[in-house]
Amino acid sequence: MEKLFQRNCLRIAFILLWITSNLRAQFDDPCKYIPLTTTSKQDAESMKDSSSKNRWKFAQKHQFDFALNGRSRNESTKAVCKLSASSRLAFELKYQRSNTSMETSITDETSTTLLFDSTLEKQNDLLRIKISAENNTTKDNFKKSASAQLSTQKFNSVKADSKIISSTFLSPAEVILALGMNIKLKSSGKIECGIGSLKLTWIDQKVLYDLQQVEELHGVPRNKSHKLEGGISLQTQWQKLIAKNITWENKSLIFSSFNEPGMPNLELRNDFLLKSGKSIQTTVRSIYTYNKNKWPPASVGGEIALGLMLNKN
Repeated sequence: MEKLFQRNCLRIAFILLWITSNLRAQFDDPCKYIPLTTTSKQDAESMKDSSSKNRWKFAQKHQFDFALNGRSRNESTKAVCKLSASSRLAFELKYQRSNTSMETSITDETSTTLLFDSTLEKQNDLLRIKISAENNTTKDNFKKSASAQLSTQKFNSVKADSKIISSTFLSPAEVILALGMNIKLKSSGKIECGIGSLKLTWIDQKVLYDLQQVEELHGVPRNKSHKLEGGISLQTQWQKLIAKNITWENKSLIFSSFNEPGMPNLELRNDFLLKSGKSIQTTVRSIYTYNKNKWPPASVGGEIALGLMLNKN
């Protein structure tokens, strides 16, 4: 009897240890936890509120660097190397719910070049605001998407060898509306394909026509304030880890108009990032742009930059 009692005690102790270890594993891993009782209404509402807070994600990226760059346009046969300072600021706000996600991003790029006569000249000036939404389809790497993107400059630009203003804030402003599909490239990035796209070019400051004494500016006639084009748009954004501290980033924008066949508008950017610390990195950057409505239409540039990058997620 005594031996039988001891065996039963050992069996009960073993069963209790087994139940305790399983419950502990369930609480440590929420994915494995299966409630034994029904959840109360109050607990369900609190869980819903906590999950809704986690649907928002905010990211901030700020990069400031000094660069030695060269730029050549098609009206000049030689490239000029200059010293410049640039700032790149990006804010991203993402919202995820079920199979639908929304994203709002604001990107600013400002670059100033120091000339040999100790004067400063604006080299790059871009403000881009984008709102996009995507919905999962049957495959995870293919998502239906819709987006609206506004691009403009912030400061005045003047014609070469003159003081005549050629463009300014919202003159021109380009808005691209795209309806299509996002293609995920595994974990490296994505391609946004706008099968049906509209491009709106808007001139806000009509005084520019008088200053330049032209009847058409950036493809927009004087008697109109905007120009609407239909076409196909393609945007790419991905990263590729080449070595331990070397990353290749590509950001490109292509728009082909149905109204004006020919060479599409291009913006091709490739960055090779070499991290030498937590926030310090060296960048080798190449940029090629083509816009048939601007003069000169083509521009190619490159730079080697040493800068500081501050990210906040």
